[in-house]
Amino acid sequence: MKWKEYFVFDKKVLFSKPTIKGIRVSVEQIIKLLAKGWKEEEILENYPRLTKKSLQAVFSYLLCRTVYVLSKSGKHMN
Repeated sequence: MKWKEYFVFDKKVLFSKPTIKGIRVSVEQIIKLLAKGWKEEEILENYPRLTKKSLQAVFSYLLCRTVYVLSKSGKHMN
């Protein structure tokens, strides 16, 4: 998945934090909800303009960031 297609990086919006295109919701905010135990259905229900595809983009972004951080630290994912 090309997660970048679903995000906006704008200095004028949330200090350049990645936000979901068309919605003023940051990727960080979605990740925090997931960390609190929210289910995918709950997130989509509470953010009706969010799509399943944009939520999948958040997961893809998380995976890419994790792999990047681990590669920089010299650790490997198994």
